[in-house]
Amino acid sequence: MINNNNKSYFAGGLALETGLLPNAVLPSCSSGQDRHRLEAELTHCVYWSIPLSLLVVLICSSALLLILAETGLDATTLVGWYLAVLIMMLLRWQGYRRYTQAMVVSVPAGDWARYALIGAVVSGIVWGALPLLLWPAAQPQQQAAEMVVLAGISAGGAVTLAPLLPAALAFLWLALPPLVARLLFEGDTVSLYLAGLSVVYLLAMSAATRRMNILVETAFTTRYQREQAEAQVKQQAFFDALTGLANRRMLHERLQEEHARARRHGQRLAVHFLDLDNFKTINDSLGHQVGDLLLKEVARRLQGRVREEDLVARLGGDEFVIVQGVPEQAQDQAQCDIERLAQDVRRLVATPYRIQGHELHLSTSIGIAVFPDDGDSVEELMQHADAAMYKAKDAGRDAVRFFLPDMQAAALRRLDLVKALRAAIREDRLEVHYQPQVDLAGRVVGLEALVRWTHPEHGPVSPGEFVPVAEESGLIFELHDWIQKQVCCDIRRLQDQLGAAHCPVVSLNLSPLEFRRVGLVERLQETVRSCGIAPALLRLEITEGAAMENIEQVIPRMEAIRLLGIGFSIDDFGTGYSSLAYLKRLPVDSLKIDRSFVLGVLYDPSDAVLVETIINMAHNLGIATVAEGVEDEATRGFLAKRGCDYFQGWHFGRAQPLAELQPLLRAGGTLPAAALSR
Repeated sequence: MINNNNKSYFAGGLALETGLLPNAVLPSCSSGQDRHRLEAELTHCVYWSIPLSLLVVLICSSALLLILAETGLDATTLVGWYLAVLIMMLLRWQGYRRYTQAMVVSVPAGDWARYALIGAVVSGIVWGALPLLLWPAAQPQQQAAEMVVLAGISAGGAVTLAPLLPAALAFLWLALPPLVARLLFEGDTVSLYLAGLSVVYLLAMSAATRRMNILVETAFTTRYQREQAEAQVKQQAFFDALTGLANRRMLHERLQEEHARARRHGQRLAVHFLDLDNFKTINDSLGHQVGDLLLKEVARRLQGRVREEDLVARLGGDEFVIVQGVPEQAQDQAQCDIERLAQDVRRLVATPYRIQGHELHLSTSIGIAVFPDDGDSVEELMQHADAAMYKAKDAGRDAVRFFLPDMQAAALRRLDLVKALRAAIREDRLEVHYQPQVDLAGRVVGLEALVRWTHPEHGPVSPGEFVPVAEESGLIFELHDWIQKQVCCDIRRLQDQLGAAHCPVVSLNLSPLEFRRVGLVERLQETVRSCGIAPALLRLEITEGAAMENIEQVIPRMEAIRLLGIGFSIDDFGTGYSSLAYLKRLPVDSLKIDRSFVLGVLYDPSDAVLVETIINMAHNLGIATVAEGVEDEATRGFLAKRGCDYFQGWHFGRAQPLAELQPLLRAGGTLPAAALSR
């Protein structure tokens, strides 16, 4: 039996209306969904055994053909029967291929059980025709060989088709009765004796097939019951009985996991501690039944607001906790995301409730602690979030408070950044630096354009801080227009100095907002034309998430840009959820392996396996790979041995103004050996 959930449950389209598995045959299932799943499992067993059964049929039919060829039977009939066997095998193989393809690409399954029944009928007819068409008269040895093969094929077919009882019985009762009829027709004592034995064999195989069918179904049903029992135990151990949310135990375990992940990837983790204001008054005045319904409705609203990857837990009473993962980004942007969730939750809780004829009003006080700013351990985060919640209570309730006292200062800094960045864009006070991308020989084949900004008062500002601010404030479009024009002008300078054939390809990052911007293709075309550059020297980088979002609109846009001659690269590959079925459709030239995986290839086996898998997958799809974050020779050597095409990182040079890179590029663009080994 196949016990592979990824392969077993895909046959969701296998419906009960096929009529092939009557209620009396199936063991008791706890729900219609389990029945549906059982039928899919049984059909899966039948199809997954087709390749082996076809191999056996090929061997047996070919051996029988050689035996019967010596009997003097009509060659045309003999060859015709053998061709019928081959055609039957081809049709069954085609059915198997369609089945596996439907599974891989998640195409809704059809009536696969009915197709199996039709295949069984065709097979039974072909094998049943054997004693009627090809019976060597007065040659008992060849007759015996034919009977043995037919009996073996019948037994094998019954075993293969046993999970689908109607198909198995159809095959048996079409393949063996013609043999009985042929023996009766012969009329001699031995033939009559063999006919009787054949009838007994047919009945015995039918009974055995029925028994095997029950055993297979019972095994699957037992497994479902065990899984349900395990799920029930897990539900009781890790989830709150009233609300269905995670309980204190589940919260602690998940918080430990998220804390470890945030530490490893340098990300933030927010803990929101919620306490419902005045809940005790409602609970005491209207009764626990109303209070319980109110808690369940609060839980439903909280669960509906958070992302799937976030966690909502009930600690007990009227206390809830939300664990929010925050992607790697500037602190100001992270604070914005965290505060937005908290304020949304506060408004949701404050929306009036209608429970058992009562209109109820509720509010919540929320305290927030953020890793790593507010604590280095799970215990500290919980304590600090709890303390912040009490500060919200002290502030008059229905409020949100961060544990950090300087959050207001950070918000003011963000407003200052927006104002200063707008002025910097309009006054050309930004700079574009370029980081080399090299091949195995150390030759510079590409440059990544990276924007740099020096604040007039605060000094250099990280792109990780001001780019998110630009996105949220709407400045991202002005910022990208400025960068795009500057990059194309720099490409023109290189093109004039080196010639288009010797210029490195320059990669330009597109934010998801810019990639979805109306008129992007036209602006790119105009910039390339006005700057007079070869379009192939420009490559756009989009994140994996942006590429996979609304794929049916992304692909036409990418293809339109590719028609201009501009290439594409997927940035930060490995951090999203790409589907291979979609990835192979994207018109991309390269995948950039995310630096978080590259940095760990020498000491984290999981990162090493993942990077090697990405390289192999990209090469199989005809896509080049670029490893970013290469900071030492050992890492470069590891990646080179795995077939990585290009490398980028501090090991080959930091991002520099174009003027500082031009001497290297004019000299041929190959880094000296000393630079590669440092």
